[in-house]
Amino acid sequence: MCARKLKKPRRARRDSSTCGLTPRWLLVTLAAAIAVALANAGGRADAAAGGTRAQTVVSLTFDDGPKTQYSVRETLRSHGMRATFFVNSGLTSDDPGAWRMTWTQLHDLAADGNEIAAHALTGQNLTLLTPDQQRQQICSDRLNLIKRGFAPVTSFAYPYGAYNGSTESIVQGCGYTSARALGGIRSNLCPSCAFAETIPAADPFATRTLPDIRSTTSLATMEQYVTQAESNGGGWVQLVFGSICSDCGEYGATLEQLTAFLDWLQPRAANGTVVKTVAATTRDTPSTTPPPPKK
Repeated sequence: MCARKLKKPRRARRDSSTCGLTPRWLLVTLAAAIAVALANAGGRADAAAGGTRAQTVVSLTFDDGPKTQYSVRETLRSHGMRATFFVNSGLTSDDPGAWRMTWTQLHDLAADGNEIAAHALTGQNLTLLTPDQQRQQICSDRLNLIKRGFAPVTSFAYPYGAYNGSTESIVQGCGYTSARALGGIRSNLCPSCAFAETIPAADPFATRTLPDIRSTTSLATMEQYVTQAESNGGGWVQLVFGSICSDCGEYGATLEQLTAFLDWLQPRAANGTVVKTVAATTRDTPSTTPPPPKK
C-alpha cells in the first residue's frame, strides 16, 4: 500500500461572539462550562468504578486487496470478527497468480460476513483528476462490485487518503453513505487530534482514522489506539492495514501480530468494545442521513 498524505484537520473558525458579553453573562457561561466538565469527570469516574462505559467500536479495514490479505480469513473467523476490505475492482481478476485477491476469494470473505467495499476503480489519486474522471473512478467501482454480487456497496475509501470538497460530493452522488480518509485521530503523528472518530462521524464523507498499520507499528501501539478511545468517552477506531506477511516491507504487518492483537481485543467486548465493519457502524448510528452535497 502506497504512502498516503494525511489531510490536515480543518482549523476551527475562531468565534469572537463572546467579546461583547457583560460580566454577568460571562460568569453564567463559565459556570455552565465548569458544570459540564464536572459531569464528564464524574462519568469517567463511574466508568472506572464499574459503571456504564460509552461504547468503543473498532473497524478492521484492509486496503487495495493484495492476495496476502486472504490469510486473515481464518483469524477473523476464529475470533468471530468481521472486517471491511476496500478493493479496486478495475484491477481485480480471476487470475490466481495476480498480486490481488481473486473474485472468488473476495466472495469467500463476503460469505463469512466481511464487507467488500470500494477504493476507486484503479486506485488513482482522485484530487489529481478532473470531476468526470473522478466520477468514473468512484461510480464505476461501486457498480462493478454490485454487478459482481457484492451488495449493498455503501462504503468508500479515498486512495492515498486524498480528497477535497468536490470529491466528497461525487462520492455521495454515486450512492455511498460514507467515505474514509486517512489520519486525524491521535497518534505520534497528531498528538493533539481527537482520541476517536465520533459516532455518527463528524463528516461521514471524510471519516477519520489512525495512521496505517506498518511493519514498525508495535502491538502495544495498536492496543493504545483502542484504550485511548475507551478512556476518553469511546467512539469509532478505524485501523488501516495493507499487506499481511512477514516480508512485505514497510507497508505491511504480520499475521502473527494481527492475531495477537485480535486475541487482546476479543475479551474487551465484555467492557463495551466491539468490532464492526464500516457499513455496520454507519448503519447503526442514530442518524445516517448524509449532508447535502458541497457546492
